[in-house]
Amino acid sequence: MLVMPWRGAVLIIESKHFMITLRSKLAAAGVAVLATTGIVATAIADVAASAPPGGHYTGTSDAYTGATVEFEVDADGNMSGFATESYIQCGLFPTPMQWTNMPSTPVSAGEPFEVEWDFGTGGERVHYELSGVIDGAGSASGEGIASMPELSCAGYRFTWTARPRTRSYTTRRCVCRRRQ
Repeated sequence: MLVMPWRGAVLIIESKHFMITLRSKLAAAGVAVLATTGIVATAIADVAASAPPGGHYTGTSDAYTGATVEFEVDADGNMSGFATESYIQCGLFPTPMQWTNMPSTPVSAGEPFEVEWDFGTGGERVHYELSGVIDGAGSASGEGIASMPELSCAGYRFTWTARPRTRSYTTRRCVCRRRQ
């Protein structure tokens, strides 16, 4: 068996003869069959991962009782605007920390993501770390932690879950009277 890269795909050739004639191009699904007399090769292309469902996601976290999370996923699969509140330990008392300024991050359905970013400068710099996965049905989950390294303020790691917000529609019932 010979395995070799070919035009962004992988050719798997099972034969003693390595003379291959291209009989078809890569199909839209990313699979094609190459054939010559007695030789069959399969080209397996990298199929791009799909974007998770777009929309405004809302959910909860275990950072504290009643903690919520929210973020956006656009139609191209870019996640942004992760907003929540978690805690950091600065001195004797836990201190709440707002999450803000998340950079737009490409995510693929079912593929884990990790993103780190900073907000502020000097002693006021907050370092954020966020990881998770959003599946093809829109179920999202992960972990986060915020810290202030210059002030030696360590964060408390939390887990979160979210789903796309669904719109609720209220049906009004009209009671109409006929005029006589």
